[in-house]
Amino acid sequence: MNSQTSNFEELNARIWQAFEQAPLDPSDPFRAPVLGTASSCCCALRTVILRKAAASERILGCYSDSRAPKISQIQINPHVQWLFYRPEERIQIIARATAAVHHMDSVARAAWDNTLLEHRLNYSSVFAPGSEISAPDSIALLHRGGRPPAPKELDRAFANFAVIVTTVEHLDFLRLNLDGNRRAAFTWNGTSFKGSWLAA
Repeated sequence: MNSQTSNFEELNARIWQAFEQAPLDPSDPFRAPVLGTASSCCCALRTVILRKAAASERILGCYSDSRAPKISQIQINPHVQWLFYRPEERIQIIARATAAVHHMDSVARAAWDNTLLEHRLNYSSVFAPGSEISAPDSIALLHRGGRPPAPKELDRAFANFAVIVTTVEHLDFLRLNLDGNRRAAFTWNGTSFKGSWLAA
């Protein structure tokens, strides 16, 4: 990501370009950001796979098991944060956003229909994420070296599938450098992102 610019509009565009490219490249560190949510008692962090980024809509999105704790957390408190980091460039971006959960609707169905079979199978366990199990191999997913799953079985897996779509309100960009760190903030003002420099 080329961040060598002092123009806010150009830097913001490069950030979103990096976001949009990440879901297409499995080796891109931005493809596996950290998503933070909050409950009434604590905050929770987990690495997710970035499935969608769209600058025109200010969207960052990922998939989840609908039974995962982060889904209920988002439904109670939709304010989330994303943490992206590229170690080779020492670039960190924190995105503050408002999240919405899509489950058993047209958004979820469209994402499901575009998801590879082997990825759909990840949602086929009878155990909800975080459930206590007797052994690591107790989770039996459909079609693990056996017959292909029947359509009705995959329909049941779809019931466990959710899409998290977040709308970004604020970006915090930081590039660490021995010659001097560079930090900028971008805040959505209703029509565009307004940039400002911050002390790092």
